[in-house]
Amino acid sequence: MQVVDKTSAILEHKRETTRSATGNHMEMCKFTGLRDPRYEAVKVILRAYFKSERVQKTEEVSSM
Repeated sequence: MQVVDKTSAILEHKRETTRSATGNHMEMCKFTGLRDPRYEAVKVILRAYFKSERVQKTEEVSSM
């Protein structure tokens, strides 16, 4: 079941990673704990995103 259309579900950021999530709006952001597989999937994606943002910021500062 698709809760929202794709254009509402994505940011269109050049380094964005998209994945489908099971559940409704309430269930998608609730996890049973730190070992919940859905939590782990989100954590990995967020870590990679923020790491890439730090690298980009460092490169921008270095090129000034």
